Amino acid sequence: MGYRGLTYFDLFFKERDWWKEICITDIENPVYQSILEERKAMKVLAISPEAFFAFHDLEVFKDRVLILDEAEQLAEKIIHIPTINYTLEPFLNHEEEAVANKAHFFVTRFCKEYIEPKLEHKITPFPQKILLNEQGDFDSFAEEIAELENTDANKFVVENLKNPAPKMVRFIQYFPEKGNLIFSFWEPDKWQNLKTVLSKFKKIICHRVDIEGDQMPFYRIFLGITNGEFYQDKALFADNKLIVPRDLISQNSPEFNLFTANKITEITNHEKNNVVTYFSSIETLRKVYDTLSTTLDESISLIGERVNGGNEKVLQLIEKQKNKSLCFCFKQLQDPQLETYNFKTLIIQKFPFLPPHPLMEKIESVMKKSGYNFFDLWVCNQVAVNLSRSASCFKTTEKIYFLDPRENTPWGKKILKKAFNAY
Repeated sequence: MGYRGLTYFDLFFKERDWWKEICITDIENPVYQSILEERKAMKVLAISPEAFFAFHDLEVFKDRVLILDEAEQLAEKIIHIPTINYTLEPFLNHEEEAVANKAHFFVTRFCKEYIEPKLEHKITPFPQKILLNEQGDFDSFAEEIAELENTDANKFVVENLKNPAPKMVRFIQYFPEKGNLIFSFWEPDKWQNLKTVLSKFKKIICHRVDIEGDQMPFYRIFLGITNGEFYQDKALFADNKLIVPRDLISQNSPEFNLFTANKITEITNHEKNNVVTYFSSIETLRKVYDTLSTTLDESISLIGERVNGGNEKVLQLIEKQKNKSLCFCFKQLQDPQLETYNFKTLIIQKFPFLPPHPLMEKIESVMKKSGYNFFDLWVCNQVAVNLSRSASCFKTTEKIYFLDPRENTPWGKKILKKAFNAY
């Protein structure tokens, strides 16, 4: 409850702030202290990266060996942990109409005067993440935000819109569906401080993919690690036959979604077993799902992530259909329960590149000045890890069909070799 409650459970009524009554926010709280005392005697502690960096200096962590599980994924978390986000959603939905109106007018003006000129087109239904100009004049926007509330968080935003701290990276996230605007602030020194924390511990670094380089540039740049025991668990790799059909079409073709649907239908009918398809985006999944619902044989049950409900609902549907022929389409769902289902065939639609992010753009530009290849060091490893993690959810698969024609490029072969080890 402490970690997920505030966001995912509707228990916190406006009449009374139940959150503060069930979540311990003070380290000196006797309940929290008793928990820490109990944990001292435990040989192994499990903790999220966010919690670790918040509490790493507590006595309970002293003289322990730090095991970094899937260091490639941890590197991404460490980059984003120092980000300070300031959302306008509470003001957009404020119970006082005057405050809500101010917030809505502000977002509208910001879209017209800043976002649309940056995009060079009108706002679309899709979320936008945009790097703010380093020398941009945001004084008038800052003054409007100052009128919304008088808190430390508000003052921080106002000050850093007018006079940002040296080297600060500022970006906005706009979500047209909700009309919400988020201002984000990131300082490289805070990122460096987190990496310094890791360097103080004796470490075992568990990683999923092979990362080349005698000087370990990936670990050195993104985790600040130059020493430790490195451990690659071969059991994490999918031990499958990788098949690339010869009749692939360009992933940029307007017919690619239809091609994907037809190929899934062809493979499912040919293999005559349970098939799971990994998509690069939920939007694509939905489009292909609509076609599959008309092309698949009626005897085959079709289930799609986010199409047939939330994660629990989807897992329940799979459980009910596990003794029938099944075609399951997914993007993000990763659950231990999936390991128990008899999926014999995995289809991968295309390389799962991460969506562009302003912060990564900034880091890339700095790395280029230092002579580092950001694509090789960061992008290839992240894509390979995403492929490997998704494939490893399905322990019973025997064949993997790969539908992205870019598999034949030098970087494509490199990613597949990292992800599947024996490609």
